This record gives sequence, C-alpha cells and structure tokens, in this order.
Amino acid sequence: MRLHRTRLTLARPPGSGEVELSRATTLSNLGTLTMGPGTTVGASVCCVHPDHFSNGGTLIVAAGTKTATATNLAFSNSGTVKITGGTLFVNSVSYKQTAGATQLAGGALSAAQPIDIAKGTLSGFGTITGSVQNAATVSPSTTGGVLKITGTYQQTTTGVLTSVLTGTSPGTKFGQLSVGGKATLAGTLKVSPGSGFNPHGKSFSVLLYHSRSGKFATLSGSPAYTVSYGTAAAKAVYPCRSAGLARDGRGPRPGGHRHRFRREREEDLEHRAVTERALHPDRPAVGLGDRQHKAKTAAPALPVMPR
Repeated sequence: MRLHRTRLTLARPPGSGEVELSRATTLSNLGTLTMGPGTTVGASVCCVHPDHFSNGGTLIVAAGTKTATATNLAFSNSGTVKITGGTLFVNSVSYKQTAGATQLAGGALSAAQPIDIAKGTLSGFGTITGSVQNAATVSPSTTGGVLKITGTYQQTTTGVLTSVLTGTSPGTKFGQLSVGGKATLAGTLKVSPGSGFNPHGKSFSVLLYHSRSGKFATLSGSPAYTVSYGTAAAKAVYPCRSAGLARDGRGPRPGGHRHRFRREREEDLEHRAVTERALHPDRPAVGLGDRQHKAKTAAPALPVMPR
C-alpha cells in the first residue's frame, strides 16, 4: 500500500479495528499520515521476514495521553516523524532512520529493539523508552525540556551530540541528554552558545548517564571548551576570561598572566610620568622607555644567601 501526496488520519473510535498487513506487504507513506489515540498498524506474522512500514513523507503521532502502535513491522523513516502527543510504540521489530528527522515535540517514543539513527537527526524533548544508537545527530531541545533515554546510548565515530547554550538551566536554556543506562561514546560533541549568551567561567552537564565508556573524539563549537567526565555526567567547561583568553575566544592565551602584569606595569609607569610632569612642568620630559630602563637599572641587586 502506498500513500502519495495524500493526507490520511488513522483514529480508533469505539468499536473500530486496526490496519493489518500480511504476506510481505509494505505500507509506504509519501504524504501526510496522522496516527491518533489507540490506533494500530500491524502485521499478523513476525518476525523473520517482517512486513514493513516505510515513512518517506510526514508521520504525525497525535495520540493525546494514549498510544499509537506499529506492531510486528520493520519501521523505517527517511522523512519526518513528529510525535506531538502520546506515545509511538514500535513493537517487536526495528526502528531505523536512514534520512530525515525524528522529532519529539510533546510526545514519547518506545521501541522493543534499539532505535538506529543512521542518518538525519533525532531531536526534541521527552522520553525514549528503549536504547538508541547514534551514527548521525542527536539534538536535545533548548526550550522544551530534557531528552531522556531509559536504556543505553551508543554514539559511533560518525555520531554527533549537539547542545545550544542560552543559559544555565538544562532543557530550557541548554540541551541535555539524560541516559538511564550506559553511554558508550565516540564521535563528536558540538556545543555552541546562542542569543549572545556568554558561557565563560561556567560548566554545562550536556550528558547524564548511569555509567560510561569511551570519550568524544572531537570537540566542536566556538568558543573553545574542555570536557570533564564525571561518574554521572559529561560537562562542557569554559575557562574564565581572567585566565587570559585569546581574542578569538579559542582557549587560554599563552602567557596570559605575564601579558596582564606587563600591561599593568606600563600603565603604572605612564601614570607616574604624567603626575611628575604636572607637579614639575620645568623638568624635561622622560619617555616611557627611559622610565622602564631606569626602573630596571635602579633596582638594587638582591643579596645571595649562602646555602
């Protein structure tokens, strides 16, 4: 069955049944398909050669406080899956995304098998009941709340976890991923401030976990930051500006403290010269360079203490 440039709403009023596929059938959505409360799209046979539910268009799950179910089907997404209410439950077989987006926008996602994000993005806020493998991009919400995974989280070498910073509150001011199980890390962490927010001198728990193995191989985003791996969280840590940051914001400037002390010394010498000219206008002016030279040569040598 193929839905192309079509709007179809599946709802389950009292007494109605379900959409059932059989004999190696594929339900292919290339239009807009809405699943309401209590609806089920399923197959009668599982699971060696399962039937398929292929979404290349827009699948909207608007199930209120209830559940919309895909049962005994291999679910694949290359379009957009948007869960605005209730839970999309993918029962028995796989959920794989080969392109496009899975968006949690007020609803939840539950899967019996690990959710495979091979391409595209997984974004938003709410709860994913199950485990996630990320070879693409996971982007928790900055406004709606924390993105939670109850199972494990595995990020491959091509995977990216992103977080945008607009404040210090997780889920509403910066993106946070919370993993109830083990986080296995590789790939890239990308953290960037937005809306003119200054992150310097602060740290952000962009990832929570029950346990962890591995680390992010690449840190992306500007200004530069480091990652602190604790027993329960990975934090993006930004240095204070007082530590002598480079003007481009990319980490501490070499010799930052020495530059600051030298500048303060030069300002002090210049202030003394201005004051002396004001008090003694008849005396010849002495340049800053001369004053620095005199300050160096006039300093008495320190005695050498015997060992």
